[in-house]
Amino acid sequence: AMTAAAGKEGAESKDRTPALIGHNESGEFRASLARIDSSAAEVRLDPPLLKNLGVRPGQRVHVLPL
Repeated sequence: AMTAAAGKEGAESKDRTPALIGHNESGEFRASLARIDSSAAEVRLDPPLLKNLGVRPGQRVHVLPL
């Protein structure tokens, strides 16, 4: 698990790793594909993706690099 942080919408993603991001809130599991910086201590996600996952910055998310 990693801590979620807000990233810049539409940030350059060519050098990022594809990953499945998951979040479980009150028994409801949500997941989405994203490109992440796999060397970072936290996962930076676009604001619309944070909203769709129901995640606030600082919350923990599950990250599965693909």
